[in-house]
Amino acid sequence: MFGITSRMMLCGEKISDYDMIEKTLSTFHPGNVVLQQQYRVSGYTRYSELMQVLLVAEQNNQLVTLNHQARPTGAAPFPEANVASSSYDNWRGRGRGRGRYRGRGRGRGRRFRPYDERNKKDFH
Repeated sequence: MFGITSRMMLCGEKISDYDMIEKTLSTFHPGNVVLQQQYRVSGYTRYSELMQVLLVAEQNNQLVTLNHQARPTGAAPFPEANVASSSYDNWRGRGRGRGRYRGRGRGRGRRFRPYDERNKKDFH
């Protein structure tokens, strides 16, 4: 764009910022018609302002593209940082910790039997 405008200026043509803005917006890809309309509605009067906004948008687009390439949409999520194991592993337990027949409290050890399984003559 700058090469064309500088040649035209050497030939004596007056080129306004409006002409450069229109030329830039008219060269958008047909798939980006909505973006083209949004930039037109924004009402940029200086070509440098439009170029600054377009450069920032391009950088953001590149960042989004790089992030998508690193982890595409639908990829498995990262595991949680502080989780040591899954809930299934927690159910199985580790070593000889408190499990069935190893609880705390009175009457809950190896010899614990529910009331209906005790010797019935003790209760008469």
